Amino acid sequence: MSTHTLPDLDKFSHLVDYRESQVVLSFIKNKLELKRKNQFPGMQPVSMDKQNISFLLNEDYLVCEKSDGIRSLLVLLFYGGKPRTYLMDRKNEIRRAENIWFPTETSEFHNETIVDGEFVVDIEPGNIRRLRYLIFDCLMLCGQNVTSRNLLVRLGKAEVFIVKPIRNSKAYQANSPFGVYLKRMKKVIELQKQFDEVLPNLRHGNDGLIFTPVNEPYIFGTSSKVLKWKSPEMNTVDFIVTFDHEHDVYNLYCNQKGMPMFYAFYSPDDEFLDWVSHNNNESCIIECYFDKEKITKGFDFDKNSYYEDKGGWKFMRVRTDKDTPNDFSIVDKIIRSITHNITKDKLLKLQPVIQENWEQREESKHSTKKIKADDVS
Repeated sequence: MSTHTLPDLDKFSHLVDYRESQVVLSFIKNKLELKRKNQFPGMQPVSMDKQNISFLLNEDYLVCEKSDGIRSLLVLLFYGGKPRTYLMDRKNEIRRAENIWFPTETSEFHNETIVDGEFVVDIEPGNIRRLRYLIFDCLMLCGQNVTSRNLLVRLGKAEVFIVKPIRNSKAYQANSPFGVYLKRMKKVIELQKQFDEVLPNLRHGNDGLIFTPVNEPYIFGTSSKVLKWKSPEMNTVDFIVTFDHEHDVYNLYCNQKGMPMFYAFYSPDDEFLDWVSHNNNESCIIECYFDKEKITKGFDFDKNSYYEDKGGWKFMRVRTDKDTPNDFSIVDKIIRSITHNITKDKLLKLQPVIQENWEQREESKHSTKKIKADDVS
């Protein structure tokens, strides 16, 4: 389990009432042209496996660390004639941060702006905790939908029109409970630096890497080209866990077509039982990783008897930020990633090929530009 502190959003924000929530959700749905009414628009990665890892060889990617924080869309919108700062989480719950306004480069306030990012707690020397919001994408800027632009353009707009004005605003720096930064991203050809320089010096929790394609638009929901890499032992699944009192076993469920589907039995870990005893709740969403050495207790309904299997899911944490488990298709991809066992060493062995292919693409771009220029002359 992570030893890092997770942000406490209650310290600076609160859930809004139904009416205000519907105004914000309707704005997001209409402006982004979402097809589903209650869709969380945030782009979701898929686990890296032996098939999709080839994307890194053939396309331009940026890579960043996968923070152990709280994912939130930041929605800057006027409401009641005043600039407001809203947070939207995976459960589509809307929170409002009080007395926080985002300045623009003209000293006005942002309106109809949406960025994607996560809250983290950085622990600085002297055990000083700093709450920060790390932006890793931009969806809308002052009413302009930018999701169709490439990643570099989207990040550039976030830096110039959001992060820079904040950096230059003494009022924001003095009054805001959290800092706002652009997440550090590097070209995939600098993958080694992520492991050698970035990850060892992080001041917040981390559990892997995210690879985002440069030349793709922002996708609402799961994107098959945004890749999530974790060391095999850190690949996790979010299940609903319930207790079957009649048979004295815990069950893990994932989603299939919007309905709970039994996936596996679960032998509860001490940390989970501690949480149950303190919260008086035997049903919740838990994040688990697979331990091939764990002994799991199950129940054979045909034989009406218990049995034990080697291998099972181990508890990491309760996901209070989610209200649905992973879909079966996602679980299947994660299991495939665990089976394919793409370690750090295997990933870095691809670095020379990634570098060579990147340089060839760059050379091809320059050659194409030169040919076009020659055609004009």
